[in-house]
Amino acid sequence: MLYRDAVYTKDPSDQTIELIVEKNRLYGKLGTATMLCDLSTSRFLNLAR
Repeated sequence: MLYRDAVYTKDPSDQTIELIVEKNRLYGKLGTATMLCDLSTSRFLNLAR
């Protein structure tokens, strides 16, 4: 799932997006990864850059 807090807070300067993995097959890992979202090119970038 994808979640952008900026959609709900109406903050245009927030360019982060969360990639949430809820279930990966039967015994896969769950987790959340935070990335940068470039909407002008529809790209997700590593937050560490």
